[in-house]
Amino acid sequence: MDKMTTSEMQELYKVEEFVFYMCVVTRKSDNIRGTLEFDHSPRLYYNFVPIPSVDEPMEVYAIDLTEKSGDRNKLYKLTTDGGE
Repeated sequence: MDKMTTSEMQELYKVEEFVFYMCVVTRKSDNIRGTLEFDHSPRLYYNFVPIPSVDEPMEVYAIDLTEKSGDRNKLYKLTTDGGE
């Protein structure tokens, strides 16, 4: 994982906001929105993680605590279109 100084990070990303130990950014090369973690002292940024677009399908899992499958609770895989 490459760590970047503030000036190096600003060359590659546009900062939108800071939230706790990370910042929300847009990567300039492809306009992908994501997060970067950072250390305070010295201030170094790393670990870009894209934020999924609203239009991208997402996998969501739900556990039914009332129904068991064998000795385990039943796990459902849900999709953003509401299917199972």
